[in-house]
Amino acid sequence: MQQTPLGATVTLGYSAVRIGNVIAGAFNASLAEWEGFAWTCGDVGAMLTLIGWLVPTINDQAQSLQYRIKQYRSYYGLRPLWLAFYSEAPEIALPIDRVDPAQRRRFRSISIRLYRRAVEIRDGRFVIRQYLDAAVREASEARHRARGLRGEELSAAVTADQILAGIAARAAGTRPETDQLTEFADSERQTSRPMDDIDALLDVARHLPRQPARAPHLEQVSA
Repeated sequence: MQQTPLGATVTLGYSAVRIGNVIAGAFNASLAEWEGFAWTCGDVGAMLTLIGWLVPTINDQAQSLQYRIKQYRSYYGLRPLWLAFYSEAPEIALPIDRVDPAQRRRFRSISIRLYRRAVEIRDGRFVIRQYLDAAVREASEARHRARGLRGEELSAAVTADQILAGIAARAAGTRPETDQLTEFADSERQTSRPMDDIDALLDVARHLPRQPARAPHLEQVSA
């Protein structure tokens, strides 16, 4: 921050008066009239220096808090999508009962919980991938294009439809023919950072119905 070097420069005024006073004493002179200026330089310089150190610290803490809040919101925002998969395939839940008790506190961290939820959702997508029907994707794309959706919003909406249809097909035990298999509409979305991947999943979650299927093992839903 610019306040830090500025504060250090202003403080030099205090030092200059003090040094000058020592030199003036050797010539039986005094810089007493500069005393007020010296204290002003010292006080203002110290204040600017403290501000220069404090502002970046506060800014870093604010950004850290903002990122943490985003993680919590993302974690709960992904719940409908995770629950949709878990209701049909509870095996996607990553077991932690075999983790060393001394290490379990780490698993309560929001970063770990969010990462775990994202991994479980990706596992759920893998489970129903073999039930993705090209006809469902085409019909969904046509419907959402008619609503005016384009780009990533369109691919997210279509992916949500594919997920629900794939889950229903798996539950019914019906698979499309090999030549009718397709990929998720958002499979080509670029995600260079971890939170980019979370954002992509959140886009899909926002297009799911407000009342997702209930999980078969409710006691594990909060995991």
